[in-house]
Amino acid sequence: MPDNEIEAAKAARRPEDMSDQPGWDALIEDIFGLSVRGLSTVKDMFVRPAVVLDAGRSRHWLDRYTPSLRLVMSLIALMLVLRVFWAAENSTMFQSILSQLETLGAQRDFEIEDPISVAKVYFTAFALVFPFAYIFVHFLMALVTRIWGKGTKMVVRLRLYFAAVIPSVVLSVISMSMTPLLSVDFFLVATVTGSVLALIVSVVTIIRGLATQMALGARIWRGVLFGVLVSVADIICSVTASLLGGIAAGYVLAGGSLPFLQ
Repeated sequence: MPDNEIEAAKAARRPEDMSDQPGWDALIEDIFGLSVRGLSTVKDMFVRPAVVLDAGRSRHWLDRYTPSLRLVMSLIALMLVLRVFWAAENSTMFQSILSQLETLGAQRDFEIEDPISVAKVYFTAFALVFPFAYIFVHFLMALVTRIWGKGTKMVVRLRLYFAAVIPSVVLSVISMSMTPLLSVDFFLVATVTGSVLALIVSVVTIIRGLATQMALGARIWRGVLFGVLVSVADIICSVTASLLGGIAAGYVLAGGSLPFLQ
């Protein structure tokens, strides 16, 4: 590289040039993968979903919104980061698993020496499996969900599907973060209530989000179908992660060792 180009490169990196210095939005993106544009996308999916879904039909999201699949993956990652709260030893979910282990030990007439370690294995396995299960199952569901209008290509269907699930994912992140505030007795009620609320939000998102594409009657049945499909996919993901977490915990109970999960 010629000397004049080296000097130009050095000048571009001088500290006194503050135009390219990272701010708080950069820190948020470093930690959670969420930029200011990503947060704006989340906000608009609640406030004006039709604008976001219309943008998803353009090549670069009108240079205004974060690609939906990337944003959903960031939100799932954020949920797992918050595991320090919802899967803490004093949390409702953790205590629920301990209670199940205690019941299991009583039914099979044996004492679990270290139930806390077994529960930790369960939650670690759950956290490892869930994001992959979520993306895989919802990716397949997106391929078969054809509610977006005639002639919508596969790539656009994927974009629109993952954009439309953003509100329900945000609700899941919030509800998971609030589980430490719930009692064990109220946990099941709160879980069912959250699932119903997520279903309603998904239905409403489609009804509002397709407002520029079709009439109200067509949007209503599409919204109901979308809400049901998303709920089914969510259940499959949770059951899959819970099942594999239980298998890992059972393996440890049987005397096996999984150091990478402990």
